[in-house]
Amino acid sequence: MFKQIFTVLFIFLVLNVIGQVSSEIEKVKVFQNGAQIYRKVNINIKKGPQKIVIDQLSSFIKSNTIQANIKGVKILDIEYNINYLEVVSDNQKIKNLKEALTSITFDIQKEENTKSVLNLELDLILSNQNLKGQESLDIEDLKEFIEFYKSKIPDLKRKLTDTDNQLEKYKTVKSKLKKQLKILQKTQKESSGVITIKVIANKTFKTSATLNYHTGNCGWTPIYSLRATDLNSPINFEYAAKVYQNTGVIWNNSPITLVTGNPILTGQRPELSPWIINNYGSRYQKNNNRFMILKDGKKKVSFNKELEEISRSNVKPYSLPSITSQEIPSLTFSEFNIQQTYTIESGT
Repeated sequence: MFKQIFTVLFIFLVLNVIGQVSSEIEKVKVFQNGAQIYRKVNINIKKGPQKIVIDQLSSFIKSNTIQANIKGVKILDIEYNINYLEVVSDNQKIKNLKEALTSITFDIQKEENTKSVLNLELDLILSNQNLKGQESLDIEDLKEFIEFYKSKIPDLKRKLTDTDNQLEKYKTVKSKLKKQLKILQKTQKESSGVITIKVIANKTFKTSATLNYHTGNCGWTPIYSLRATDLNSPINFEYAAKVYQNTGVIWNNSPITLVTGNPILTGQRPELSPWIINNYGSRYQKNNNRFMILKDGKKKVSFNKELEEISRSNVKPYSLPSITSQEIPSLTFSEFNIQQTYTIESGT
């Protein structure tokens, strides 16, 4: 009996193949706080149980919003984890900055080498300027020696000054590049998201899968513009949007849809407590979802009964407008479909 159980378990483990696949973004729905990402994956399915690992995702995915659909297989489970060992690939801006840093570091090294050679040459000349050890020195040789020093030493010092100035410029540029790189790397976290989908199939075949989820650290804000050519012309009202995303993943050549509202909220209407306005001194207490009025701190009467007493007296309560509410079964959003595709890098 034990041998049979072990054999079945062994077969299951052998068939539990782990395959890492890459995905492409089909479209992005950007909300004012967050975005819904839709991805497409091409998969080679094998017969039996297996795991499909989709990596290089954002580390800000809300795990309870992940939905997957794979044709021809049965989905057993979906897991989301953070991988701190494998980071998301650098975007183009970070790559350009790293290349510029490498280049400027090489330029600094060249200038420092030039400075070392000039200093060595200057030290060599200065160390040989003592003429006391020589027995005799012709006047013409002395003049030539002086002319050499007058021309060579200033030239060397001028070159050293130019080299120092160039080094200072290079170091300033390098410092600015490092600061800019640090800012961009803050938005590109040192981690990536991984979605693991456990499936089972009864045959081997090729299929496609769709995946969508909600991610944070992105959104959009409205921008309004009023334009007029002159005082007598009509005013044109322009409605634009500023999209930002710091998800750590590039939205490459993706159709963008701007959506109002929040997809995480439910469609239930909120419970509102009434505000009672009157012109006489009383205190109120809520009891069993009904407001009771305490008169003189002792007598407790129902709200309806108190209204009857008020209607019979000379005191007239303030007239409040009637407020009606209607239950909405689902949230209503306004969508703005952008006609062209955009590439939005993380950190923009």
